[in-house]
Amino acid sequence: MIQTMKQLLTYLALISLLMLQVACSNSGKNRKPVFSDQEMKNLQEPLVRVNQNLTEQDEIRMRKYAERMGWDMIQTKSGLRYMILEAGQGDSIQDKSPVELKYQISVLNHGPVYSSDSLGNKNFYVNHSDIEEGLNEAVQLMTYGTKARLLVPPHLGFGLRGDDWLIPARAILIYEIEILP
Repeated sequence: MIQTMKQLLTYLALISLLMLQVACSNSGKNRKPVFSDQEMKNLQEPLVRVNQNLTEQDEIRMRKYAERMGWDMIQTKSGLRYMILEAGQGDSIQDKSPVELKYQISVLNHGPVYSSDSLGNKNFYVNHSDIEEGLNEAVQLMTYGTKARLLVPPHLGFGLRGDDWLIPARAILIYEIEILP
């Protein structure tokens, strides 16, 4: 895991340098590409492998955690895992639907970081608000009034950076949600 993170950081540093070089280069119309198509392909392939490796490790960690906790979760194609704790009786939730949630967000193996008890309920419009992709995906699988538990992989949560506050980089998140009617 440490070796993989070192590789990821090395590749990210390389990409950052490449972006800086491109940004600082002459902006003339006759500018030549900094790298050939083959060179770009050679740079991208290791990054894709590192990303695949990290995604596989996240999947294993989530599966093992759910098993350890005795959670019978459904996994979507995107990697989101969820389980319905109490089925709602309301309408199904669609794109652009308004949603109000009671919630608690925890970082896997580190405990709670945010909750509606301290911050208030979360209000948003499905797929039309600045919220985590995993949360958008999950609520569309449910109805109003549903209580559920989610395991959200980093790529559907706060990604490589975290939230710059309490959620660290590449965190797997556990959501306990109640979709209010």
